[in-house]
Order: sequence, then structure tokens, then C-alpha cells
Amino acid sequence: MILVVVVVLALIGGLIYIANRPSTPVAPTTTSGTSTEPTTSPTKVAINSAQVGDCFDTDTLDDDDYLYIRPLDCHSPHDGEIFFVDAVDSPTYPGSNGWDDTVDDLCVPAFGDYVGEPYWSSDLYLSYVYPNESDWDNGDHILICYVYDNDNVTTPMQGSGR
Repeated sequence: MILVVVVVLALIGGLIYIANRPSTPVAPTTTSGTSTEPTTSPTKVAINSAQVGDCFDTDTLDDDDYLYIRPLDCHSPHDGEIFFVDAVDSPTYPGSNGWDDTVDDLCVPAFGDYVGEPYWSSDLYLSYVYPNESDWDNGDHILICYVYDNDNVTTPMQGSGR
């Protein structure tokens, strides 16, 4: 029940985010990285197995509670691109404020390095996916940050200077 409320709130927050770009990054939702759900397509990849530079359509994040992406060739239409994947070094679960601080510390600078334009002056957007508290307790500490555009692009966003 709590996860459903979190997902609904995250979707509402995402719509508000798209309409009015906030001054700080917003998390779409938590994700359970330890799912044993079988993959039905060879291109379906668990989000916590994604790699920096993977391009994808952000609509696929709506599938399976943000567990999977379907990587695409970065020269085909896409609107999302992974730019940061790393384990968060913290002895306790960060909580929502802690995740916001962690993203500010890790993802915002990595965004500028990856895109070639600081987040605050970019016309691209930043979002992220992180483990829920249960998966954190089971060892999943992976934070995934991605850059996205409201429109599809057919070139990598890496180094675009946008």
C-alpha cells in the first residue's frame, strides 16, 4: 500500500516537475533492484544493471515499477540517458531528504561532466532512481541518475553542451 502511494505521488510529482522545472532535482520513485521477475525481452535490462551511456525511452520506466529499462542505440530516438551509476556509501538508509542531498552531491556535478553544461543552466533535466529501504537493507545501495529531454533526440546527450 505504501509503495502504491509512493508511486502515485511520484507520478504526480513527475508531471509537476515537467510543467515547472524545480530548483532541485526530484526523485521519481524508489525501485526494488532485487526482483526475480523474468526478463521477457533480450533488451530489457534491470535498472540497477544499467551502465553509464545507456540510452532509453523514459516511458519504459513506467513498466514494472521502475525496475527495468530497454536500452536503445543512442542514435535512434530516445529521451533518457544514464550518466551516473554507483553504490552510495552510507551506513543507514538515506531517506527522502538524504537522497536529495546525495543527488545534489553526486549527480548534479556528474550531470555537468557528462552533458558538458552545468545542470542549473542546462535545457535538459535530471532524475534518479534509488532502492527502497527493504532492498537497501538487503545490500542494494545503487543510485542511478539519468538525463532526459522532453523531446526525443537522435544523438547522445553526452557532451552535447545543452
